[in-house]
Amino acid sequence: MRVAAAAALLSACGGNTGAGDRNPESGAGGAGNSGRGGAAGAPSALRELTLESLGEITLAGFTGSVEDLVVDQDGITVVTLQGSAHFALDGVAVSDGINPQRVGAGADAFRNNWFATVRGSVLVYYGWELMVSPLEGTRSATGVAVDRDEAGAFQHLYVADSEDAQIQEHTTLGGAVRALVVPGADLQGVAISPRRRLFALDALQRRLVRTTEDLSALDAVARLPDPPGEPSGMHWSDSLLYVCFRDSNRVAVLRLDEEE
Repeated sequence: MRVAAAAALLSACGGNTGAGDRNPESGAGGAGNSGRGGAAGAPSALRELTLESLGEITLAGFTGSVEDLVVDQDGITVVTLQGSAHFALDGVAVSDGINPQRVGAGADAFRNNWFATVRGSVLVYYGWELMVSPLEGTRSATGVAVDRDEAGAFQHLYVADSEDAQIQEHTTLGGAVRALVVPGADLQGVAISPRRRLFALDALQRRLVRTTEDLSALDAVARLPDPPGEPSGMHWSDSLLYVCFRDSNRVAVLRLDEEE
């Protein structure tokens, strides 16, 4: 294992980056400010999006606590605080138990690049090599999403910070350049939709929230279905959204109507 400096994270990603207080009585949405300290406002400003449930996948024989997942044509990889496990798309186990090399509270992947978060750091597995970059200003990183252009070049790194109820945009150096506070939320994941819009998973209110393109406010919300367990992570594969539920070994398969 090698701990790399910030520049190593940039070379691993292969491109350039662009990139609170909780009040349970507050909703989220409306106007906010970009930069650190921006906050979501009134719930009435949020547009309601429709989530269609297409079924559930049961992870056969899995007894761990799923924190996040990555889905592609090869199946479903779940990450836990102990390691990762791999399943076919029908939920049948492919890996033999837990792989302790890839632990995480959040995960994203592209080709040979695997991104995970553990509290205040992002771990990048580039092939078989591990590099670590600290996330400045992040206390509890529970989700990560990597935005790429059509050629696959790295553009933005987004992180959910559950402790400060923030959605953060980070540079490849680990410093947050923009952050949006979502009052009253328990942010457990972030993901980029097929329309290249940023969503966060609010476990406390069992919903998805969508940010504006400049990360200055929330502009839409979608309510989650109710499988047992706490929603803990999400990932888009093609046009389908997969949401995992902590401690229930289930993955909801959803379709989101993002039509304007």
